[in-house]
Amino acid sequence: MKTNKMKLALLTLCVLVLMPQSASAYKVTDTDAVKLNDDTILFSITYSFGFLNRDMMTPIQATFGDALLGSRVSYEMSSANTPFVAPYAPAIVLSNDENVTIKDGQYYLPRGKNAEFTLIGLLRLKDTDPKNALQMAITNLPYTTIDGDTQALSAVLPDQLKKYVTPTLTLIGNNTISMDQTSIVVGTK
Repeated sequence: MKTNKMKLALLTLCVLVLMPQSASAYKVTDTDAVKLNDDTILFSITYSFGFLNRDMMTPIQATFGDALLGSRVSYEMSSANTPFVAPYAPAIVLSNDENVTIKDGQYYLPRGKNAEFTLIGLLRLKDTDPKNALQMAITNLPYTTIDGDTQALSAVLPDQLKKYVTPTLTLIGNNTISMDQTSIVVGTK
């Protein structure tokens, strides 16, 4: 009898330990910032989505600055934590996951499936733009959950969006310095 209770307690403990990693409906899986040439930076933020008991939809389109909740993913690009006002900075959300289809102009993911999406953004710098601590961040990430005929519009919470940020990239002459929380990489042209 004690053996069965011990097994049950051990199983419960294992489930509780593993649950935080598997219970997340959305999370960041990768970020990057790459200098393409002297005045162009490519940023990417990859995140995963999926709900066990609901279908979901998320926008394909992205917009610089604020967007209406649900219509587009919003992002900003900054230099030393000061947002650019109106840069040449097009972006789009991409996914090549086999579980994702396009429905009503948005990505559609069925219940019980998980998929990765990547916001790709280009920043074209002018000669007068600052070139230190360049970074892209998602400022609004809306999604719609679907359960039968019921649809609920929601978004990743602002405190969770703090993780949806690329490493910083600083351009100094022909050198590029990339920094994130764990490493610093210095490269030359």
